[in-house]
Amino acid sequence: MKSDLENYTQDYCKAEQIIIRKAKLKEIESINKHKQVYIFHGAPGQGKTVFAHQMAETYYYEYIWYDISEDDKDPIFLCKSLHHKLSTFYPKYSCDEFDQLLIQNKLDPLQYETYIKTIIRSLKKVIRKRIAIIFDNADKLPAIGLAYKTIQSAISLSSTILHFIVCSRNTNHNLSNSNQLENHKHLLDNDFFTITANEFKSLALKHLDDMADLKGLEKIYEITEGWAHGIDAAFTYLKTYDQLPSIDDLSNQLDHYFKAIELHTYDTKEFTTCSLLALLKDIKIDLAIQCHGNSSIAKFIMNLFDNNNFIKRSSSMHFSLHPLYANWLSNICYNQLTRLDIELFLIQAADYELEHHNLTNALRYLIKAKTYSKLEQVIKENIDAFLVTKEEYSLFGILSDIHVTIFRNSLWMPLAYSIVTKCISLDKTEGMLLHTLKNFQKHDNHIGVILSSCGLITYNSFISGDIVECRYHLDKVKSLLREHESELSQIKLLEVYTSILLGCLFTEAGCDTKTILDKASALTNEIQAVNHKFVLNYLFFIYYEKTGNIGLSEKHLNLLITSVNHSTVNSLKTLTIIMSIYFSFSENGHYKAQEILSSKIRQKARLYLDRSLYLKVSLDVFDADNALHNGDTDQAERYIEIYSNLDLDSMPSSISSIIYAYKAVINALRFEDGAEENANKALELSIESGFPKNTHCKFIYFVGVVKTYLGKYKEAESNLLDVIAHAQETGNDRYNAAAHAYLSYLANNVGNKKDAKEYAVISIKYLKKSNSDFFRLALPEVMQNLLEHAHKDEIVADYTKDIAYNKHDKSFSSKKELIPLMEINAFGEMKITLSNHSLSTDALAGNFRLMIGILVSSKEYSINQETIQSYIWPSSSKEHARTSFDNLMSRYRKLLKDSFKGVNPKDYITINNGIVRLINTKCNADIFIQTCNNAWINYDKGNYSNSIKHLLETQDMYTDRYLPFLTGIEKINARREYTDQAFIGLITLIYQIGNYSPDLIQLDYYFTKWLDVYIHNTEMVKIAYMYYKKKKDRVKCLTILNNYNKHLVTDGFSSDEIDELLYIIKTSN
Repeated sequence: MKSDLENYTQDYCKAEQIIIRKAKLKEIESINKHKQVYIFHGAPGQGKTVFAHQMAETYYYEYIWYDISEDDKDPIFLCKSLHHKLSTFYPKYSCDEFDQLLIQNKLDPLQYETYIKTIIRSLKKVIRKRIAIIFDNADKLPAIGLAYKTIQSAISLSSTILHFIVCSRNTNHNLSNSNQLENHKHLLDNDFFTITANEFKSLALKHLDDMADLKGLEKIYEITEGWAHGIDAAFTYLKTYDQLPSIDDLSNQLDHYFKAIELHTYDTKEFTTCSLLALLKDIKIDLAIQCHGNSSIAKFIMNLFDNNNFIKRSSSMHFSLHPLYANWLSNICYNQLTRLDIELFLIQAADYELEHHNLTNALRYLIKAKTYSKLEQVIKENIDAFLVTKEEYSLFGILSDIHVTIFRNSLWMPLAYSIVTKCISLDKTEGMLLHTLKNFQKHDNHIGVILSSCGLITYNSFISGDIVECRYHLDKVKSLLREHESELSQIKLLEVYTSILLGCLFTEAGCDTKTILDKASALTNEIQAVNHKFVLNYLFFIYYEKTGNIGLSEKHLNLLITSVNHSTVNSLKTLTIIMSIYFSFSENGHYKAQEILSSKIRQKARLYLDRSLYLKVSLDVFDADNALHNGDTDQAERYIEIYSNLDLDSMPSSISSIIYAYKAVINALRFEDGAEENANKALELSIESGFPKNTHCKFIYFVGVVKTYLGKYKEAESNLLDVIAHAQETGNDRYNAAAHAYLSYLANNVGNKKDAKEYAVISIKYLKKSNSDFFRLALPEVMQNLLEHAHKDEIVADYTKDIAYNKHDKSFSSKKELIPLMEINAFGEMKITLSNHSLSTDALAGNFRLMIGILVSSKEYSINQETIQSYIWPSSSKEHARTSFDNLMSRYRKLLKDSFKGVNPKDYITINNGIVRLINTKCNADIFIQTCNNAWINYDKGNYSNSIKHLLETQDMYTDRYLPFLTGIEKINARREYTDQAFIGLITLIYQIGNYSPDLIQLDYYFTKWLDVYIHNTEMVKIAYMYYKKKKDRVKCLTILNNYNKHLVTDGFSSDEIDELLYIIKTSN
């Protein structure tokens, strides 16, 4: 049996299917300078021997391969064999002392240490370059034998030019016999040798290059878990049979290999018990002993673990088998034991798990045993556990194994399945929930009816967006709750409360929302229901968003963001968080952040958007509104035109109504037929949906907007006054502001400047009251009219100017005329832009560029004229410098006037009492710095949604360093350094906020582009190292350290200073 394994392994080692493991070799490169002994531990076929070959070929001038056999258990045989191998390999090698003892036949096994050390010392006398001795198959030596100690003695003589590599399956072979050796030893375990996902792809492309279709290949990686020999066997099967192997196919193909691993040397009963244990997800020692009848099975399992026989330890008493090995053992179990024996064992295991409150495993074993009556009863008794589970993915996978015919004839199984499916793929729950609802109604089971209806409320709120259907189930739950509340457990009651709240907020149906929210919150805290806490934060966020309480809305959005661990959170929760952030941005007019986040959602959640009509339409509508705000009607149309009238007719009226509304606006802006018809259709559908007054007001507003653009001013005015009446009744300040803004636009268009100003002032007052600076359909021409008229009123002039500057890149001239801001790009090549027209690089050269660079680097873009003169003409007299400056200013103003039609240069650059100032100007470097600062301020306050907003707004801002071509000027250098600090701070914050946000901002992009530029900055290096360490990318980590080390050496740091800095980085947390 043993020789079978040896032959099998040797053939595998020589096979060409093995790839050169470049990434792993690169990891070794950085430690090879400090380590002299390498211990390789891993399962059979994991690639220890192959990697030892690759490492020896790559990093050593020469290497001696010693393949340990059974004979080497005798230390004298081992010493003689190694001596002979060295003599053959090195003609100059000699060990007279050992040769003399050989001739005299006076070798004493107890003197092994003297002999091996004599041999190794003799070898060291003849080597001049670094070599390695490789002891392969060291697991053949008993850990307490003399031969094992002989190896220990040999490697104790390792040095900078003599390294040792020891390959062993046995985890007890650590070969430590001194502290000195411990410092020079490096252990590489099973995880290190596992083929990575990237290596697997390379391997597939190389060795399956003649196959056109590799679809589904990742399944091989999944079932082999990166085990090299398993992958090789799978590829062989694929090439032989031209189809992907199942786990059964692969374990059958490996039957000969597994049988060669000496399991059968143990008692048949132990092997039988082990094959039964292979049916379980994990092996628990106390359950194993209980099933086996005595503790000998524990020794058997520990021996498997010590010898790396495809078993991992998850805790001191819990183990798990490799999937392929477990499948192989399971097949033996099914072939050798009766169905009754297996069923009884699985029921015993299920009972054990239920006693230990592990419902997931209990269900797994009952399904495997096919004891469905017991399974139905267990699910019924534990339905509350499904409502609060954190193991939705596991439960989903387990329950998916139940055949559909079993589901059809059950009550609680399909309900439990729909509950966990809701967390993973909500779009697939409607059919199941309608089925369970019908069955529970047939059996007059009120609890089941309530829970099924709760699920349908969630489905219609998130997926279909059907208000009418949602309201139907909402009314049903409310009615049943009044009659059966006393029959509900606290967990069921909490589920009902949150479902009612979701339904009420979605349909805007009348209910005491705040009271139910408070009840649900108290209940959540009492029973510590984590999933419901997440839902409640979402509901609080929606509630305060709808009632206009921005402060509390932000608070609960931030609680929502921080309520989950984003490394393990399910996809629906992640989507809920991202969409909530997106809705917040949209509702508060954060246009740039909204646009960037929308792009990320469309990339990350494409499948969900395809499945959820409600979410997709919401995204398209908000993005269309954003495009209209930017004056891009074409882009807005692209979002809306995908919905044909035929599609709209088949949609719930609550969804089709809003699409018709935006179609109408786009039609009106283009003076196309159908605008008024679509607007009226939207209004009719909103009434049909039963929207409350607050929402109905929005559709009247759309009609008013459409008629404004169609020139039907009287009808438009009537609609807009209607909006104002509704808005005042419901306290909706934003629609009040919006309607007054359009009335101002109407009045101005008919030449009524007095009313235009009055309406504009009222609009700004409502915006100020709502602490807002935008409203829906704030189109460019409407906003221009609003700002121009409102700015003339002293009371709202400052608020108006802030909106113009921050939201629309506008300002006001000394004559109170609305003018565009001058925009200066200071990252890389300087650029000056006004109304989308830029000065040419040639025009903005020489002293022009220097003067502007000094000004934008000064506080408030203001500086004494003489300071500028001293920088530009340092060697000129004061009089000559002044004359030169006056000439420069005159020419610059002429350049502005000639380049930008209708511009008054004095609206952008002034000089008063010797002070030169840029006015009505924005510099992107200052916007970047301010945005970074705001991101940090909000982060420190725990306002993560606003921090994310600012971080998203910085995307693509930092394209180059600050004015890199202007060097040697103290003021510009200082500003550059400050900008660099802001950028490093940005990177740091993106890393830190990654603990709270679902990976919205990728740092890879920044590090790829900027890490080499900022390799001198320890903070930047530290963040990059931590980031890749967190991603478990050891190659990147080592590359970063190597590059940083090279920089420090080049910069003249001492070895002690370098060690200290590297230590700081490697111990960063």
